[in-house]
Amino acid sequence: GVTRVGIHRGPAIVGNFGGQRFFDYTAIGDTVNTAARLEGANKHIGTRLCVSGPVASSATSFVFRPIGTIFLKGKHEGIEAFEPVSTVAAHPGGEEAYEKAFALMKEGDPAASEAFSLLAETHHEDALIRLQMYRLSHGATSTDIILGEK
Repeated sequence: GVTRVGIHRGPAIVGNFGGQRFFDYTAIGDTVNTAARLEGANKHIGTRLCVSGPVASSATSFVFRPIGTIFLKGKHEGIEAFEPVSTVAAHPGGEEAYEKAFALMKEGDPAASEAFSLLAETHHEDALIRLQMYRLSHGATSTDIILGEK
């Protein structure tokens, strides 16, 4: 299978839990839960690595592209999600064009559909571009992504 990773940052309880019959070193808390949900979101989004806004803003030596505001099942607020971009694998001008198309989508501008279509012509294997095109063709008018499963 495909390995997918979700990364979030914040407080968590980490340590040995259990008793005499069962003992486990683990991490628990909302931060861990959110990271696990971001991991699951990868399958819907078509990415392998999904990081939260707090992670993207603190990891200054990496380049990220926005995915959207993901509303995870059981959560009342959305979380900004990003995909790390390999500068080696990036197509010339592709990330800048993606950022512009994403900004149009975020503003609710109908021109976002054409911008993503043009991107898809040269980046046809990019799952995130295909997702954004699919969402726009099915009536999405924002960067909000509502996930109905954990």
